[in-house]
Parts: sequence; structure tokens; C-alpha cells
Amino acid sequence: MVLRLTENADHIVHIPKVLYYWRMHSNSVSLDLGSKSYAVDAAIRAVTAQLERKGEKGTVESNLPFQTIYKIRYEIKGRPKVSVVLHNSTNIGEIRKCIEKIVEKTLYRPLEILYLGEEKISIDNGADIEIKNISIKNIGNMSRGNVWNCMIGEAEGDYIVLNDVQSVPVNREWLEEMLMLGQKEDVCAVGPKILYKDQTIAYAGGALWKKEKSKLKMIGSHDTISDIGYEAILCHVRNTTFTLAANMMFSKKTWAEAGGFKESGSGYEDIEFCLSGLNRGKNNVWTCFSTILFKGEKIFSVESEEKVKNFEEKYEKNFLEEKYYHPNWEIMGLI
Repeated sequence: MVLRLTENADHIVHIPKVLYYWRMHSNSVSLDLGSKSYAVDAAIRAVTAQLERKGEKGTVESNLPFQTIYKIRYEIKGRPKVSVVLHNSTNIGEIRKCIEKIVEKTLYRPLEILYLGEEKISIDNGADIEIKNISIKNIGNMSRGNVWNCMIGEAEGDYIVLNDVQSVPVNREWLEEMLMLGQKEDVCAVGPKILYKDQTIAYAGGALWKKEKSKLKMIGSHDTISDIGYEAILCHVRNTTFTLAANMMFSKKTWAEAGGFKESGSGYEDIEFCLSGLNRGKNNVWTCFSTILFKGEKIFSVESEEKVKNFEEKYEKNFLEEKYYHPNWEIMGLI
């Protein structure tokens, strides 16, 4: 019933209050799912039926060991080329290591990898992988948004992964898991689970939050790779306010519709790209099934308080409409 209602609703609002209580007794599914195992089968049938109604191809399964958290494996349409755009370094040694790791840990093909530099990198990259170097004059006078736009303009892929040289894949299916979501018409950008070297979570979705110094709340940032999060929030795909340039996927079509990344040097170019998508009625998505290791010290930082203030003032409306961070999570110290 809920799936059918949401398909036809023009606007859905989350009310951050306790509106529902569940009784618990010895024969209740709240204590023992085994007492009503048919409920899991019925839920899988319901989600499958929704896919059929919407004309989307995919299979539905439980995300074990959680029987009542479901994963949809969407069918990837065709076999589009994906361009991985490496940024934030011109050090040829760093870039080579990153490329080698991407080639080793990526199952998806065809793949294009672009990097900044005059020197060409040649590695045993196998079939359907092209490695391309991009040379940009006067790069020292350009904002990072401008650099990203120049590089993306040279990319041949239908889909772009903007990837910091400090970011490397952990699981070999990372790209497929993002692409199956990024190909959806209502999606602006997709972000993976990002870990620090000590296996703590750097990013598992994000929200605008004025109490944070950067005005950005990184969800799950006090958890580790072994945690499931409050109500298993780290174990299912969900919408989020923004993704990060450390690793984010979007279609080249979406990038063009947005007019590319802003070139003002705000320090929030990746966030602004995602907010632009939200303001045009698209969704940004986080997936737990794609995992990236970030070898740097901090996943996001802003150069000055002035830039933080400018960002906050410019996107005041988005701050007021923030819906992906529950106020009670902070009060209870949950996330």
C-alpha cells in the first residue's frame, strides 16, 4: 500500500516525531521474525511488483543477515563507458598508484581513466580500459570547479566518476553498484561508503547542519566499518543531501544540465552541484554496497570562515528544508 501511494504522491514529507508504536509479545515478528517468515517473501514480491509497474528491470533480495532490509539489483542499460576523472594531484607517482589500484579493483568495463599531467602512464591495463592524460595551461590560477569542468569536457564516458587521487576502491563491484543508481533519470549524483585508513567511516551520506564548523554533517562519521549504524542505517541505499568529490558519480548529461561545476572558488563546488540537482527535483543517493578507502587526513575542509559564511547565506533555503538528518539523532548522540 505504501509503495503504491508513494508512486502517485506529488510531495512526500517526513515528520520527525514518534508517530507509531509496536506492541511486543512472544508471537510477534518484533521479537522473532521466524514466526512470520512469509512477511519477508511478501515484501520482496511487493517491491518486485513496483519495479514492474514502473517499467524498471531488476531483482530484489534480502540484504543478509538482515532479512527485512532489501537490496535491488537494477539492470544496467547497455554497457555505457564510465570515465574516472582523477583530481587533486599532479604527482605522477601518486597518480600511477591510484590508477593501478582502480584497474585491479574494478570489474566494470568499458572504463576510461583521466588524470592531470604531461607524462603518459603506461600499465598493463587489459581490455576495454583507456588511460588518458590531460594537460591544462595556467592551472594554478583556476578554481577546482574550473579544473573539473575542463577534465570532464575531455571525458568520453556517458558517466563520470570524480575521484580524488587519495581515494581507491575496496570492493570490485563498487562501480556497478553506483552505476545502477546513477543511470536513473531522477538521480543527480551517487556517493559510496568512504572509509579512512583506520577503518572509521569518513562519509555515509551527508546533510546541511549549522552546528558543524563546515556546515556539513557527515553521517556515520563516528562509526567503523564493522558498525551497522542506528536502525541499520549503514546497511541500505538511501537518499542524501550531497555526495563528495572524494568519489562521486553522475551522468555527463546531468553535468551539462547543471552548467557544470561552479567556478567561483567557493570551496563547496561538489556540494553546490548536488544542491543544484536537488533544487531541480533530482535526488542524490548514497549506497553502502560501494566502498572506497580515502588515504588522506580529512574528507572535507574549507579554506576560510568567509567561504563557510557565504555558503551558509547562499543556501539558507536548503538549510531550512534539510530532511536527511533527524534532529533527535543529535540529541540522543546516535549519528
